[in-house]
Amino acid sequence: MAKKGQASMEAMIAIGVLFVIFFVMFMFYNQKNIDLNNTEIELTAKSECFKLSLAINNIFSLGENSQITLNLKNNITVEPEQKRIESESAVCTIITNQVSDQSVLTGQRFTLLEGDITLSNDDNIVVIQHE
Repeated sequence: MAKKGQASMEAMIAIGVLFVIFFVMFMFYNQKNIDLNNTEIELTAKSECFKLSLAINNIFSLGENSQITLNLKNNITVEPEQKRIESESAVCTIITNQVSDQSVLTGQRFTLLEGDITLSNDDNIVVIQHE
């Protein structure tokens, strides 16, 4: 009878050890999954930043009456005086400080909300407006 009890106890210990091993593996997997999701969010924000930066630079270089429509997936802040734009986790530079969200140049910082925007060159000012 003692041997059956001992075998049961050994089986329970073995099951407990396996449970701990699987639990540790699950926690490791879960952390890696969280890291992967955070990396995806960061890369999306950087991609959006680069996309808008390239569009601003292109519109400015193309000259008057040029126009581009973009779809933003994140909010992006434009800082014309510093010649930069920034999203959640990325900062990109632009070649001009002649950028505004109005038809006149104000030089003030402004935020673009996610959605469709139109960039146009009016008198060598890149004007960005929501559609």
